[in-house]
Amino acid sequence: MELRDIEYFAVLAEHGHFGRAAAALGITQPALSKSLRRLETVLEVKLVQRTAKGVELTTEGSALRLRVNELRLSLQSVTREIKEIADGRVGSLRVGVGGAISEDLLSSAFARLRQEAPRTKLDVIVSDNDEMVPALRKGELDLIVNYMPIQAEGLVCEHLCHDDYVVCASVGHRLSGRKRVELRDLLGERWAWAEPSLGAQQKLREHVKMRNHITKNVKYPATKEEIVTTFKGLHDIKPDDRKWFEETLPSKTYESPDDVMKALGWEVAPEGTATAAASGNKPAK
Repeated sequence: MELRDIEYFAVLAEHGHFGRAAAALGITQPALSKSLRRLETVLEVKLVQRTAKGVELTTEGSALRLRVNELRLSLQSVTREIKEIADGRVGSLRVGVGGAISEDLLSSAFARLRQEAPRTKLDVIVSDNDEMVPALRKGELDLIVNYMPIQAEGLVCEHLCHDDYVVCASVGHRLSGRKRVELRDLLGERWAWAEPSLGAQQKLREHVKMRNHITKNVKYPATKEEIVTTFKGLHDIKPDDRKWFEETLPSKTYESPDDVMKALGWEVAPEGTATAAASGNKPAK
């Protein structure tokens, strides 16, 4: 049984006339008659009776017409569902979220998703990159919203927003009351850390390590190549951060650590970057 024959029969049943049905379908009457005979052969029943005015449905034909209408609706539903899946409006979305990500950012995004795609199932887990990035690579997550490393090999990252870092200190602290606090002002201070896995803290630690290294281990004036060379063999700075440093620092001669920090955009306490990461070769949308 072919869907085309069923559709031809449905149009014939609607018009009750071979000529009008054939015209509506854009085929010849002999082709329509052949299709009807093929369908009746498969079902082993007579579906229509010819009359002077055209055709009338038999009992079996009337029963088939009811089923054809149901089939049409089902096919339309399938077509619509496949299109919604292709457009991303239905299905399952598995999202990994960092614990420090703003609830306001995600709640508005998830609310809009539910409004535009109410049939989408949303699964959210809260964890850190050590667990979520491997899960993303394995296909266990569809995307991550978190503070991401600057270099994430094999992943595509899309910048979402900036997050300002704020230093909190007692009113009696030597930095209290300043309108501007530079990274060099924070070196040597004692810190009260919260969860060490938070991206903001990890990034600040790495920046402080780099600042210390740039200040203590580099003889100025120094070229970019000379500064980059001093990073080789250091085990307390992550490879991704060393790679970023090498790719970001402009090629020129630097007179002091402050010149290096300014070239890197580290004149003040650094900003964090919230990003969405997804596996694949094209930017996630």
